[in-house]
Amino acid sequence: MPQLVPSGLLQPLAVGAGWHEVIGGVAPAAAADFTLPMDSRYITRVLAVTCRLVSDANAANRSVRVLYEDSAGNVLALAGTSLQQAASKTVDYSFLVGVGAALTVTDLQSTAPLPAMFLRGTDVLRIDNVNAQAGDQLSRVFVTVERFFSDGPE
Repeated sequence: MPQLVPSGLLQPLAVGAGWHEVIGGVAPAAAADFTLPMDSRYITRVLAVTCRLVSDANAANRSVRVLYEDSAGNVLALAGTSLQQAASKTVDYSFLVGVGAALTVTDLQSTAPLPAMFLRGTDVLRIDNVNAQAGDQLSRVFVTVERFFSDGPE
């Protein structure tokens, strides 16, 4: 049974020894989602997800979401932005823990809140291009995480 810690020591949480890591993702194929399986050795807390979506010339509105899924594909949590990306645009997206509300700075940048939760080693982070068209391309994917050894409290 985990030892109880006085609430004043949680800033905002305590799991054990951990560290920050920035993971640079490989761009998926055109019109494909980006997926990042969690490392089974650790409990992971995602702090930030950034990416760029370059939309092709097909007339359609796209949007970008970040999903946390379990190994069966069930959605544990999701984050989205209100920005509808039109054809032939390049938009940079930032999803951040601690952001209170979605903010579209311009039609070329969008920031949105990201759920703060722990992901198990069997969970997956997915960046979803909603209404993707054949030539749409996700790139410049970076995921900033806190990692904790999985033998600690969960």
